[in-house]
Amino acid sequence: MVRKTVLAFLTVIAVLAGTIVLPQSARAISLKQNSVVTGDTITLGDVFQGLPANNEKVLGLAPQPGQEMVLNARTLLRIAVALDLPWRPMNSGDHIVLTRAASIVDRDMIEEALRMKIANEGISGKYKIIIPDVSSRITLSPDIAPGVEITEFTIKPETGWFEAMAVAPSVANPVSRTKINGTVQKLVDVPVLRETLKAGDVIGARDIDYIEMSEKEIRQDMLLKEEEIVGMTPRRMTSPGKPLKTIDLEAPQVITRGDIVTMLFQSGALTLTASGKAMEHGAKGDVIRVVNNSSKKTIEGLVTGEKEVTITSF
Repeated sequence: MVRKTVLAFLTVIAVLAGTIVLPQSARAISLKQNSVVTGDTITLGDVFQGLPANNEKVLGLAPQPGQEMVLNARTLLRIAVALDLPWRPMNSGDHIVLTRAASIVDRDMIEEALRMKIANEGISGKYKIIIPDVSSRITLSPDIAPGVEITEFTIKPETGWFEAMAVAPSVANPVSRTKINGTVQKLVDVPVLRETLKAGDVIGARDIDYIEMSEKEIRQDMLLKEEEIVGMTPRRMTSPGKPLKTIDLEAPQVITRGDIVTMLFQSGALTLTASGKAMEHGAKGDVIRVVNNSSKKTIEGLVTGEKEVTITSF
C-alpha cells in the first residue's frame, strides 16, 4: 500500500516537473495566464484556450465581484485528468489567476460624495478626509454603473469625527450599503525652505515654499508665517520641505566683535554720531556693548543696522 502511494506521488511529481512527453494534440491547448470571469461560474474556457469543444463546461463557482481566485498546478492537473483533457502542467509553478469582473466605486468617488455632505455642514477651506481602507472601495456587479450617494451623515465639528452611510450606486437603487466612519482634518499651509541653506544665509521670499499639513500635526513652536522666516538665517544647515521651528532660526549677525561701528544718538531733531568698537557679536535688535573710541567709555546700544548701534547717551 505504501509502495503504491509512493509510486503515485512520484508520478505526480514527474508530471509537475514536465518529464512526461505529451502528444502533439496536447500542445494545441494552453493555459491562460490571467482570466476575467463575467458570470457566476467558472467555465473550462475561462481557464484554457485552444479547446476543441466543451469550453463552456462549468468547473465551479466564480469568486465574488472584484475578487480573485488562483488555481495552482495541482488543481489544474486534477481538472485535466478528470475531463480527459490533453494538457499537463509544465512545472509546479503553472497557475492561473481568475478575476471576477466588477464595477468599482473607488476612494475618489466616495470622498467626492462625502465632500458634498461636509459642505452642507458649513465646513469650508482646505481639509483632507481620512477613512479606513476597508471603507474606501465598494464593489458592484459589472452590469451596474458605478455611483455612490451619502445618507445619514453626522459630524462632530470639534473633532472632525463623522459617521455616514454610503449607498451605491444611488439611493434610488440601493444595491450596496456601507457604513463609513472617519475624520475630517483641516489643512494648514506651512512655509518651508525650497533648498538647503546653511548658517549665515539670509532667507528671502524666493527661498520660501509651502506644504499642506493637518491642523493636528501643527506644533506650538512651528513658524507658520512667512514674515517670521524672511530675513532670518538658519542656526545650522537646514533641510528643504520641512516645517521650521523657532529654535531653527535666528536674526543674522550684522556686527561682529571687534568691528568699528557707528554710534547714533538721537534726541528730537538732533542726531549725533560717533565711532565705536563692538565688544560683542550682534544681530539686528540685539543690545550689545560698544566702546566709544573718543571717551573710551563702554556703553550699551541697540543694533539697528549693518555696523550701526543706537545709544541713549554718549
